[in-house]
Parts: sequence; C-alpha cells; structure tokens
Amino acid sequence: MSNSERNYQKEFENAPLLKERINGIRHDHKGKFLAFGEIIDNGFDWGKATEIDIYFDDGEIYICDNGLGIRQDLMPKILQFGANRELPDYCIGKFHVGLKEGSIIISNCLDVYSRYEGVDMHVQANWNDMKKRNTYIPTIESQQATTSIK
Repeated sequence: MSNSERNYQKEFENAPLLKERINGIRHDHKGKFLAFGEIIDNGFDWGKATEIDIYFDDGEIYICDNGLGIRQDLMPKILQFGANRELPDYCIGKFHVGLKEGSIIISNCLDVYSRYEGVDMHVQANWNDMKKRNTYIPTIESQQATTSIK
C-alpha cells in the first residue's frame, strides 16, 4: 500500500465499515433509472458530451460518450468515498444519486475508462472486493495513449 493510500485509509479509521455503507445505499431503494440518469447526466455536465450511447452485452452495460474525458487529478477520486472536490453549480446531481452510489445500486463492479489530453486512465470499484477488504480505495491505472479516439 502506498503512502497516499495509507493516509487516505487512515482518514476512514473511524468510518463505518464499507459493507455497512454499501448495504445502506442499496437499502435506500432508489430506482435504477435514477442511477442511469446520473451517469448520463455526468457525461453532459462534466464532459460536455454531445452524444451518449448505451450498449448491453452479455450481462454488462456500457455507457460511452464523446466528451472531453476526466482530468488525471480527478480520475482517482471519482469512485472514492469522501474524496474532496468542489462542484460548480451546474454539476450538482439532478438525480440526487452520485456516480458511486448509482453504480452501487445497479452493479457490483464499475469500471470507468477515460482519455484526457492523451493519457488513458482506468479506475475500477469492485464493490464486493472492496467490502471484503474494507477499503475505500478503488483500483487505479493510467498509461500514455497509443491511439487516438475520434
């Protein structure tokens, strides 16, 4: 575990078990359509996307947009509980369900891939694995892009 992961985890020493938090989110019975609405709305608000496509394949759901991508400094935070970030007024969730909460409602695992300024980033929150390990930190990968997306 890196120093930044240790420091981040230390902030949550007195926090409820992640399992309790995830079960609480799922118990709230917010509709699955609200979760989709939030994810799609994020593409328009944050990424300035003009097109969003949704694909269903072999039990998996893909939501793809032509937006600007997610900045490298924000990507590690998008699936971390308690990550501090200021939100512009136009980006406050219209569906009252954030990306983390929405993904917990509709899935056990969320992968977010983004390309921003030539750097490919991937962050994964496998909620079941994170519950077992009681960690609030998702898996994060980044690499220099080798191809361009049009």
